[in-house]
Amino acid sequence: MTPRRKDDLERRTAKKVRLIIGRYRAQHGLSQRELGERIGMTAWRVSALERGQAQINTGEWWAFCRLSQTPPSVLVEDWPPKHPR
Repeated sequence: MTPRRKDDLERRTAKKVRLIIGRYRAQHGLSQRELGERIGMTAWRVSALERGQAQINTGEWWAFCRLSQTPPSVLVEDWPPKHPR
């Protein structure tokens, strides 16, 4: 994968994480601190993920998926990337 495609994939993933986590938190009336406590991260980390300023790691994503009953595949539904012909 080229650096440009990798950057694009990381941006799209960060956007999905931001939307999914923010939506879950709003639907369940949780503060960033409360959500963080439930999945083992700080409120600062939840905030950074929601702002798109950090990338979620695999352990964090699995913890969130278990809590929210979100299938882990929602982040990779468009994987593998389609290559131009």
